[in-house]
Amino acid sequence: MNSHTPGPWRCELVTSGQWEVFGPTQAMICRLAKWTATTRSVDAADARLIAAAPELLDACRRLLKFNEELCADVNVSTHYPSAEFARKVIAKAEGR
Repeated sequence: MNSHTPGPWRCELVTSGQWEVFGPTQAMICRLAKWTATTRSVDAADARLIAAAPELLDACRRLLKFNEELCADVNVSTHYPSAEFARKVIAKAEGR
């Protein structure tokens, strides 16, 4: 698995009217190129979600670890479907 650009990421509405997401070194992560006047608020929400991705992934990992430590005596996947969902989401983000 290749690792992603570390966070924090930030989003910015650039002069072209499109949203761009940047990493901590100001390198562009992505540009939302589907901008139209009717989707501007959707583009902003998408840009914010993309910019939050590194922190969301970290939060999922931490919460899963905490859940597993807290419930060490039970099968977390069986008793807590949200833990299995978190594992799947983490695997998807990691390209597994």
